[in-house]
Amino acid sequence: MTKLKIITNYGNKFLDSEPCYCGHCNNKIGLDVYLKVYGVKKNDKLQNTQIEKYSVGVCPLCGAPIILNKENNNVLPPIREFEEISFLPKDVETLYNEMRDAYSVQSYTCCVISGRTLLANVAVEEGAEEDKSFKYYVDYLVDKYLPATKNKPWLDKVRELGNCSAHKMVIANKEQAKTSLTFINAILKNIYEFPNSVSDGE
Repeated sequence: MTKLKIITNYGNKFLDSEPCYCGHCNNKIGLDVYLKVYGVKKNDKLQNTQIEKYSVGVCPLCGAPIILNKENNNVLPPIREFEEISFLPKDVETLYNEMRDAYSVQSYTCCVISGRTLLANVAVEEGAEEDKSFKYYVDYLVDKYLPATKNKPWLDKVRELGNCSAHKMVIANKEQAKTSLTFINAILKNIYEFPNSVSDGE
């Protein structure tokens, strides 16, 4: 039977500093650890052995609490993969960040379905016809913003994401979610960030 042992520091000084990423501010940090949780179990000689399981501390940059899983180095809250994009309209930014959040907690189907909705709406805003297929919207955005990638093999994977639709029970995997986010990241940068960055710098 595994038991838990908790070591903490009730003073102002932290126990240790451990490298990780902060899921609040998304920065690489040295976590100020104030509490450690160990798993205590019997070994072959019936002696107690300790296995460090969790470190609980505070981000030195933003001051938010973090739980670090010592077995796999995952943090809670999880970090948002894929970088933020500047100059996004509010609704686009919200849905893009929801995709990032879904990906970070391994909700890959939610990520892909949100991506379909986002791409379709962005394409229509950019002049595409309404009520078309997902493949149509992908090709429309590629032709307009990423023509050099038109015949790249990885784009076929993006087009295949049309099979993961809201009205069919198709479960997406990590690779599909990553493909969706990578493509959307490139499209949003080309539509919103790059043009505004150049204009802003002039």
